[in-house]
Amino acid sequence: MVTQPKTFLVLPYPGFGHIIPMLELSRKIAASGHRVGFAVSENLLDDMRHRKIYNASEGENISFLGLKDGVRHPTAESLSIEIFDELHDKLNASLGSFLASLNVGSQPPNLGGTTDSLYADILIMDMNLGAVPFLVAHRRKIPTIAFVPFAAHTLLQMLQINEDTPAASNEDLLKEMKPGTIIESWKKQLLETQQGLLLADRVLINSFAALEPTFDSDVESLCPKFRGLKYGFIGPILPSKESHRRNCEDASRVANWLDHQKQRSVIYISFGSVANVKIEQTREVFKAMVACERPFIWSLRSAQHEWLPKEAQASIRTQFDSTETPYLILNWAPQKLILAHRSVCVFVSHCGWNSTLESIHSGVPIVAWVSGSDRLTLQFWILRIGTITVFPFHSQCSRISTEMRIWLSNLVVD
Repeated sequence: MVTQPKTFLVLPYPGFGHIIPMLELSRKIAASGHRVGFAVSENLLDDMRHRKIYNASEGENISFLGLKDGVRHPTAESLSIEIFDELHDKLNASLGSFLASLNVGSQPPNLGGTTDSLYADILIMDMNLGAVPFLVAHRRKIPTIAFVPFAAHTLLQMLQINEDTPAASNEDLLKEMKPGTIIESWKKQLLETQQGLLLADRVLINSFAALEPTFDSDVESLCPKFRGLKYGFIGPILPSKESHRRNCEDASRVANWLDHQKQRSVIYISFGSVANVKIEQTREVFKAMVACERPFIWSLRSAQHEWLPKEAQASIRTQFDSTETPYLILNWAPQKLILAHRSVCVFVSHCGWNSTLESIHSGVPIVAWVSGSDRLTLQFWILRIGTITVFPFHSQCSRISTEMRIWLSNLVVD
């Protein structure tokens, strides 16, 4: 038992790939007897409820606060450098003001009240929030932990950015770039982020040393400015079984469908919440999956269902009527359940870090279809963690169906 419980205030970056691991970390802290306040943009809190990422019965030690900062989750349909720049500016302004008025001390968070009633002993902040929140916390002498929601290798790349790093035009956001090049606006933001990390009392990385054993020596040799960084691996942070089952009402129906498929026969496809997959690419991926003549599950946002053939759209309404349905198309999929199931043989993924960790944990090989900023990190993981192959995201649409079908047919054998 914790004799003197502390009050933690957790501040994630407003993206679900960041929110989900920090929420799982918050649950673990609360389960150990400490109090946790989980503060996220008000609009996102509503979206989290809608997606059933959390509910009101989380427990007495964890509370939620919706910040009135006007921030929304960036989606694939709205991706632009202007969106990210605006998001960066809003976060710096709102969180700087928010933390400046935060009370320091071991009191319950009282997140249902006003900002003036908030208390916290310790801050856990996503490193991507920028320098201003860390600077305010440092000036106020609030103990602060920086959370890294991705691989240590990605962090290493970020720490190597400096004033001399070549910058690409902001218009190249969704294009492939030369190795060692970064988008101009992101270069500026990363240089600020580095300053925030240096102000943190501790840095926690959602990875584990056995997967990235050279991180310490790499920092020593490649990033001398950060040799004194106090970091620790705390991953993999994965969704708990309990929260997973509670948050997906269709989980039992998905499990039942999987139970009736042959062992190592199902292909699982998910490109995450912000991958910029176009209409033609979506249709070609569907054609490839059908041509493989294997059962598959595709996690596809509901707004993109209309891009599928009419017969596929119609089948979604009755897909759970029979376990002999050849495929499932889900607005949101119980990913942990799917990857852990004996019938799943391969994961076609955009290689977001949370998905990569879940795949490693379940022992499911990955076919990576990535875009833009994911590419450099992916190249490393192909060598390190056994990703099977990389499917070129910018392939000509007319070739996607044929190429993907051939690759999957070669990889997935009875």
